[in-house]
Amino acid sequence: DIPTATASCPQVRIFNTDCNSGVKWLIENSRDYSPWFVFIDPERLSVDIELVNKIIERGNTDILLNFQTTAYRRAGAEDAHHAHGAVDAGLGEDWPIDGSDDDFVEAFEQNIIDPTTYESVSRKMLSEGGKQWRYDLIFASGAGVAEKIMSDIMGNRLKKDVMSEIM
Repeated sequence: DIPTATASCPQVRIFNTDCNSGVKWLIENSRDYSPWFVFIDPERLSVDIELVNKIIERGNTDILLNFQTTAYRRAGAEDAHHAHGAVDAGLGEDWPIDGSDDDFVEAFEQNIIDPTTYESVSRKMLSEGGKQWRYDLIFASGAGVAEKIMSDIMGNRLKKDVMSEIM
C-alpha cells in the first residue's frame, strides 16, 4: 500500500532502512514502467551484487554508484582475510587480490555490469586534501543515449568542475 507519485499528486517518501533490503522492496512493490534514477552511496562495502542485479533486472533505471574504491583495495589485500567476504559480496568471487584501485573498478564493471544489457562509464574521484581516499562514480544504464550523455559529462565538464572544487 505504498502511495506512488503522479503528476496530479507528487509525493516523496523517506524510508529509514538498509539500502539493500529497502530498494529490493521498492522494486517488488512499484510499477515496472516508471523510469527510475538510483543513486547508491554506500557506507563502506555495504552494497551487495544482488541489489545492483535487481535494479538492472527491473530495467528502465539509470544507476549512479559511489564505488568505494580504496575500501575495496584495502579489503582485497592478501593479508586482509577478515574482509574478503565483503569484497565477495560486492564483486563476486573473481576479483584481484592485492589489485590496484583501477583493478577493482574494472572488476566491478566486468563482473557486475558487463554481463548485463547495461553499459557503464566511471570517473575517478579523490578525497579532498591528501588524496588518500579514492572513490569512483560509476554510471550504468541500459539506454545508450543516457550512457553517452553521462560519458560526455563525466569526461569533460564534471571532471573539470569537481577537480577544481577538490584541488
